[in-house]
Amino acid sequence: MQFLYILLIICPLISYTEARIDIRTRIKRKLQSVEFYNASAISFLVEYGLSYHLFDQFYRNNKNSSGRIVQMIIQDGPIIRQKEKITDRYQVLDYSKFKTWDDTTAKVRSEYAALTFDYVPRPSNEEIALYNNRYRYGPQIDDRFMWIGFDRDPWTESSPKELARVYFVGVHTELSASFTYSCKFTSPSIAHSDVIIERGIHDVLDQPTANSVISCEVPWSVVLALTSNMTTITLDLIRSPLDAPLGIKKTVQQRLLWDITITRQHPLDRRNYQHSVQTMVEVLDDLMVAEWVVYNILLGFEHFYIYYNTKSTNLAVEHSLLRPFLDANLITLIYFPYLHTHYMHVQHAALNAFLRGFGRRTQWVAYWDVDEFFLPGSAHVPYLQQPPQPYVEPVVPMITRKLGSWNEPAIMFDTLEMDCLVNSTNFYAGGDNLNLVPGAVAGPVTAREAVTTHCLRTGFLFREMQVGHGKMLVCPSRVSYIASPHRFNHYYTRWTSENDGLIRHFNRFRNTHGLIQAGQFSADDISSDSSLRNFTIASLRELLGVSFRAY
Repeated sequence: MQFLYILLIICPLISYTEARIDIRTRIKRKLQSVEFYNASAISFLVEYGLSYHLFDQFYRNNKNSSGRIVQMIIQDGPIIRQKEKITDRYQVLDYSKFKTWDDTTAKVRSEYAALTFDYVPRPSNEEIALYNNRYRYGPQIDDRFMWIGFDRDPWTESSPKELARVYFVGVHTELSASFTYSCKFTSPSIAHSDVIIERGIHDVLDQPTANSVISCEVPWSVVLALTSNMTTITLDLIRSPLDAPLGIKKTVQQRLLWDITITRQHPLDRRNYQHSVQTMVEVLDDLMVAEWVVYNILLGFEHFYIYYNTKSTNLAVEHSLLRPFLDANLITLIYFPYLHTHYMHVQHAALNAFLRGFGRRTQWVAYWDVDEFFLPGSAHVPYLQQPPQPYVEPVVPMITRKLGSWNEPAIMFDTLEMDCLVNSTNFYAGGDNLNLVPGAVAGPVTAREAVTTHCLRTGFLFREMQVGHGKMLVCPSRVSYIASPHRFNHYYTRWTSENDGLIRHFNRFRNTHGLIQAGQFSADDISSDSSLRNFTIASLRELLGVSFRAY
């Protein structure tokens, strides 16, 4: 009887405990379903590369073969058919609203906000014009900032000894030396800090320029007033005449920008990396850009910061070819639709906006364009040697390990310049000219059959540029300003062809720049460079431990 009594007490307890375990399991599963994907870039390729057909392009032998990969074969293992998407298991960001992410707002004088960009040789519209004027403090084209933001997270990464800073980034931005400038913080508490201006930044030839680095510290009293549920800090940018008497200085203060509201970065954008890539594109939905991302993941890059210099307000990011990488949180996308008299000036601003906003998040960053591919020689890729050697580490981490300890700010890679031009030695004058006659003979430069089939032509020009168009892998902690993505004055370590490997720069014809969307190209007209394709296939086989079956 006593035994039965004990059973009557224990059995409900067991059932209750099992129910609690079941509830916990279901809650855990539910929580898992709203988590963001946070695996490595290589893991993403292994888990989802086939699902999104990210490798098809590298297996296209000719335009008559679809190269559509339907099976991924694990070495010494079973065939796996991938059908899952990231959205089936993880939460993803809402890319229909991405323009508002980490987006600083500010108030400007009405006569500046209404300025047009008719003198800029690029299409514009009212919305783009307003965006370009949102940080304008004067009437000239360079009297504006293109980015305002924190160099670190004031909530968690600021200290009395090393305060977070607000940086103001523009092109040839020069605040008059006849005034003093200050930041007046208005929320979450009232405080002031002086604007720090580093003037006369030097260019790549070590010549002083009109460029300045402009910043102010976030006062410690503001940091102490922050709470975890706050997402913004607000301030005004004020100037006062340098020679005004102390007693009346306040009465003649002028607000250049006010109600500058800086949004805290999303936690996904506050992650740290060893090796990242920064670039700027005008067309996001491009097959070549997706291929470039896959290729650089295989080199060892972990994350990509893409500045989207679109001139369209119809963004359609959620349907982009890059959407798989966005859902996997491998790309931080920054809306950057700025106009200027030259595209290079906008690129210049993007380089420094990245340096200030994300530079401390990565140990090394490659300032490489989407038509630039670093192809290492077999001496640095063990599995390409004969006989093949065991895989040790990705190429880029190997390079920074060997050369990064020299305390130089950057490693510059020589380039192999490739173009479709004929009878010209100018590799930068007309990379969009795709109308070559088959078999055309180049002028002063010896013509050989190009290693790419993109233009479906022979007669391409290509040559090594040892001191010209080099591109850099930069250590942001050793750099205060980026004057050029090609070199740092005279201070860098150089990686030349003698080191066995060059960046293949396709001078813009490698990237389709929206030509498919415009109907000028078909996807069947585009094939990968054969050397790049062979390296990619070997890397997929070695790094991921897989091979593919294409149909």
